[in-house]
Amino acid sequence: MSDFEDYGDEEFYAPAVVDDSRRPRRDLEADLREMLEMVSKARTMPLSNTAMVPRDELLDMIEAALRHLPEEVKQARRDFKERAELMAEQAIKAEQMLEQVKGEAARLVERSEIVRQSKLRAEQIEAETGRAAMPYQVHVGRWDQLDGLVEATYERFGKVDTLINNAGMSPLYGKLTDVTEKLFDVVVNLNLKGPFRLAALVGERMVAAGRGSIINVSSTGSLRPNGGIIPYAAAKA
Repeated sequence: MSDFEDYGDEEFYAPAVVDDSRRPRRDLEADLREMLEMVSKARTMPLSNTAMVPRDELLDMIEAALRHLPEEVKQARRDFKERAELMAEQAIKAEQMLEQVKGEAARLVERSEIVRQSKLRAEQIEAETGRAAMPYQVHVGRWDQLDGLVEATYERFGKVDTLINNAGMSPLYGKLTDVTEKLFDVVVNLNLKGPFRLAALVGERMVAAGRGSIINVSSTGSLRPNGGIIPYAAAKA
């Protein structure tokens, strides 16, 4: 196609069709500069008087659009980057949630196995001794779980002759400043707070029944503590 075609009685300018598939890719700024130069040249070229939009107005519109294009492209890139970062953040959170779910599932499986083993042990005790045994899952260091243990025990047996507070633990640590608040609370909860709560709940019923014994298992560490068991020794004192 030629650069000019006949259009009625006057010449009409039409851009030549160029196969640029083999041309090397250039950056956006270079392409825009070339297009703006083309617009500038087009202002001096003849255009049909029958055009629906005046030449200068049409070229102004094109030039304005081209000058705004870089900022729009930059904004689009920023929007894309923000969306990509958001998606990456959401993917990380989803992966963390999945790991938490896996952890909870593993703990549930572990607890289920503990319950199963407890039931088997209770059945073994009943078979060997001829006495009743009741498996019950509870964390002695958690205050709000102990009421349920006491209620279930009295509902099953009707009484408690002897309460033995034997649960305990002492996690390892390096120096005293390595002891975190969480570690301290866990040790005190299991070795002191839980036994205190159980003694209070069962002790009142024993007093009302006029009989019963409470045995709190202590430790020689409470009498001769060392630097590696200070929280434990204090809780067991």
